[in-house]
Amino acid sequence: MPGAQLDFVRSKAYSPALIAGRGYGKTVGFSAKAFAYAAENPGGRGVLTQPTFGMIKRNFMPVWDAQFGSLAPQHWEYRTYQQGTPQEIAFKNGFVYDLRPATNEMAESFRGATYCVAGMDELRNEDQLACYLAL
Repeated sequence: MPGAQLDFVRSKAYSPALIAGRGYGKTVGFSAKAFAYAAENPGGRGVLTQPTFGMIKRNFMPVWDAQFGSLAPQHWEYRTYQQGTPQEIAFKNGFVYDLRPATNEMAESFRGATYCVAGMDELRNEDQLACYLAL
């Protein structure tokens, strides 16, 4: 993992961002950071978002599976499917990520959740700012 991508994964900033062009590896960095956080925080709960469930299935899952598929089911598994898309990644150490679409219309559904970490991939200011602020 080169340069800014590695800096992002290692960052302990409150709200780190990796902003780059298409094909840079933002989702790879996002996935690596999420996996490392789950491994370091047993029993926690977090949320990972993409704009739509379709994007979770098309963009996020193939990257996650390419990086960590060989570690399933010994270390993690997908759970709770809806329309063929998993709603959770559950780790054997008790950490769980909710996989959620995030748009301004859905922002209220994130209020009240007790997430210890949130990550947004494919973040777009025009239709996800309210979700970002809620998280």
